[in-house]
Amino acid sequence: MDSAVVTAAQQALHFADYIKGNVSSWNKKLGYDADSTQKASIIMSRASCDSATYYINGTVTNLVKNDVVMTKLFDYGDGTTGTAEGNHLYTAIGNYTVTFTAVTLLGNTYTTTRTVSIPGLPISVSLSLHKGAQDTIFAKPDYRDTSFYTVQWWGANANQDFNNHGWYVIPTDAGGYDVYMIAKNGCGVSLDMEYTPSPKPPVDTARAVALLYVSPSCDSTTYTVSGGVDHLRTNETIVSKSFNFGDGTTATENGSHLYPSPGAYTLTFTALTSTGNSYTTSKSIYVSGLPVSVSLSLHKGAQDTIFAKPDYRDTSFYTVHWWGVNGNQDFSNHGWYIIPKDAGWYDVYITANNACAVSLNMEYTPPPTTPVDTTQQVALLYASPSCDSATYTISGGVDHLLTNETIVSKSFDFGDGTTAAENSSHLYTSPGVYTLTFTALTSAGNSYTTSKSIHVGGLPVSVSLSIHHGVQDTIFAKPDYRDTSFYTVQWWGVNGNQDFNNHGWYVIPKDAGWYDVYITAKNGCVVSLNMEYTPPVAVLSISPYSCDSTEYAVSGSMEHLYKDDVVVSKSFDFGDGTTASADGKHIYTSRGHFTVTFTAVTSTGNAYTATQSVLVTSLPVSISLSLHRGVQDTILAKPDYRDISDYTVDRWTENGVTIPGSNNWYLLPSVGGYYNLYTTAKNGCKDSSYIAYTPPAPPAPSEPVPAQIIPPAANASQLDLSADFGTTSFKDDNQFTIELTVKSVNGRKLAEDEVINLGTVKGTDPAHLSVEIPDSLNCASNYIVRVVSNSPADTTLWSSPFTITNQPPEPVITQVGDSLFTNSIYELQWFKDNVAINGATSKAIRARANGAYRVAALNGVACSSLSAARAVVITAISNVSLGANTVSVFPNPSEGPVNLKFGYPLSDKVFVKVYNLNGAVVYATTTLQQQSLLDLTALPRGFYTVEVRLKDSRKVLTIILQ
Repeated sequence: MDSAVVTAAQQALHFADYIKGNVSSWNKKLGYDADSTQKASIIMSRASCDSATYYINGTVTNLVKNDVVMTKLFDYGDGTTGTAEGNHLYTAIGNYTVTFTAVTLLGNTYTTTRTVSIPGLPISVSLSLHKGAQDTIFAKPDYRDTSFYTVQWWGANANQDFNNHGWYVIPTDAGGYDVYMIAKNGCGVSLDMEYTPSPKPPVDTARAVALLYVSPSCDSTTYTVSGGVDHLRTNETIVSKSFNFGDGTTATENGSHLYPSPGAYTLTFTALTSTGNSYTTSKSIYVSGLPVSVSLSLHKGAQDTIFAKPDYRDTSFYTVHWWGVNGNQDFSNHGWYIIPKDAGWYDVYITANNACAVSLNMEYTPPPTTPVDTTQQVALLYASPSCDSATYTISGGVDHLLTNETIVSKSFDFGDGTTAAENSSHLYTSPGVYTLTFTALTSAGNSYTTSKSIHVGGLPVSVSLSIHHGVQDTIFAKPDYRDTSFYTVQWWGVNGNQDFNNHGWYVIPKDAGWYDVYITAKNGCVVSLNMEYTPPVAVLSISPYSCDSTEYAVSGSMEHLYKDDVVVSKSFDFGDGTTASADGKHIYTSRGHFTVTFTAVTSTGNAYTATQSVLVTSLPVSISLSLHRGVQDTILAKPDYRDISDYTVDRWTENGVTIPGSNNWYLLPSVGGYYNLYTTAKNGCKDSSYIAYTPPAPPAPSEPVPAQIIPPAANASQLDLSADFGTTSFKDDNQFTIELTVKSVNGRKLAEDEVINLGTVKGTDPAHLSVEIPDSLNCASNYIVRVVSNSPADTTLWSSPFTITNQPPEPVITQVGDSLFTNSIYELQWFKDNVAINGATSKAIRARANGAYRVAALNGVACSSLSAARAVVITAISNVSLGANTVSVFPNPSEGPVNLKFGYPLSDKVFVKVYNLNGAVVYATTTLQQQSLLDLTALPRGFYTVEVRLKDSRKVLTIILQ
């Protein structure tokens, strides 16, 4: 590494360390802090064709006010560094990480990296001069082998073509020597070296020197040549001159010379003096193209014709314009022949594609007029061949037409299956003998015909140009009919100013402009063609909106895009850290210089870029609107970048209608719609902003939620719960009803979906409710409740399942004779000697046998109570005494009919009453019969007591209906 670069880099880092250590106090005094949005970036572009040399620069964007970059340091990743932007050459293949470090005035350091890929060795060549007995200039590739290049030398200030394709040249004269090298990858290298020969002894003025002067014409094929001798002795004169032009021709006088074909020629001048001395000198001439030369000829016939014909090039290389009759008549004829009408001078002006011009003239004298033989009208046919005898200029006419008779139509049959209706040129595409036939039809209805044989000896000398568009555009030349080996090719590009030294059939254009190819056939015919090359170019359009110079309309497009190639993506880098992928507008929110970069990628994979600078001198005129929701919705306006004092509020509009007196920075919207704010800044710029306002929707009805219960304790008498009805407001006459059901049937009396009412609570507060738990509710763990209001009507969801434990009290057994009774309200089960009596589940049973009887009160799962044991002893029972009489009932149990029988006939009336277990009279009658029938079929099944009263005697008997 260059020691000067190392020293500069070290100084930059020392300065950065010094800045970091001393500017913190400056920042505090100035009120500056590092801006987190500051960003370092590396700008990198390929600087050479071979992708080994890159232009590298680094920038820092969004620096705080008054902060600037003081030092830059580049680490190129290949062991070298630098402190300034510029080109860097990578000398080896590989991937390199470039690191850019910037230190600012305020002591901030910014670093970023970027990777560059080097796919090949550099295209680089050096020149050196070897001094010796014979000075030699050497060219040597720096990194690649010599076989990778093609070499061409030029010397003596580009006036001498060495025709040397080797790697060294022996200079002969002082001046600049140039070498042009084209690498196999298409990259070109050009170098030059100024050569100064070693000093020579002073010139002997007594020694004469031959002098040769050469001046080229426009097309560099015709040279004005003169020769002389300097320092002739006294009385010594030149007696003869001779010029050898190097092309096989000579001359003996000063004059001009035309070189008819491209090439390098040595022009030699020799002077012979009166003293017998001979002096000689030479000069190299390089002819790059064919001469711009045209000849005129007159064809005499029934219809005289003046023909112009290029001497060396094809007619397509020229543009032709004729003038006749001493320059006073414009023929507006751009063809290669003209039919003169009057005597006088006829001029032709011919402009070549290389901008050289030729003007010629010919004096025409018509033949003497002879009386027209009106009986001998003759068709005339003219055919003039091109250089290769394959293309013919053809015209036809009729001689000796009658007075006022004119040709109304022409037809040409070229004998190869093609025809034409006008004078024209025709190309025969294969050798052979063809019969060319011309027919003319006149206004008098006459038809005149003539024929001529055409002999075509070879294929046409014809070449076409085409361009192939791709990653590397290429112009191709292609022979239309012959093999490429039949031709010699020479390309010229950029409007004829650049010699490609390319003799192949294609050229890779670098710049826009005209590219020419000169093709010489082995038969001496020459074809010259040109093509204008216009590469695609990206176009970036940036225009500020009126008034506010911070808002820009930005768009990108492509010009001269190739056929079928279309833009598939766009990207814009606005230089302020923001990007976009479509045309539109962009607002710069800070002052400064910004570089906008537009990149277009096309369907062929090519990327095109254009840049443009933008200077922003002020902050944007921009207002934002926001909606603040609350008890009263409010639209707030706020400047985005400027102080509020920079603006005047002009008005607010509601759905396009101005709101009177609305000139505040806020607005209370009244209806839904669009609200616009119109403001004017102090710089005269006006701005408008809008917001769409939708009033808040009324609160949606609250979704019902489950009732909440406080799980009751065992044998609790109250159920405490709460309900949430959302935003419902209850009226004073409202009452809450607490409904209960079971989550699922579990052997309970409550059927599925059966709902019972636990009670009602009047009031408007559902948060604290309490109802009584009925003793009759079975013990269960799957109870659920809900709360129903009636003013207004609403309901909660069912609560979560909860448990009610109603432990029944111990039942008490009452015995009447052989009948056992209990008053428990729960489900019952009777036991004898601790064994359940099948089917004994009612409130009373008859003891059929001696034993210890118990009854269990059941109230759901795990809730039961067992009575004390009652001992029963059964004695024989026949009739029951009633005073002096006896009474009995049968059958017992009975399905309804019961007989009441007395032991003796009755003399007095007997009163009979039947009671249920609750002590209520359910049947009553009187009788005087010794046996009476009591019809109890209408009574429910169960235990009953029959009371029999006779005068002062009373007896009670137990019966069972089943």
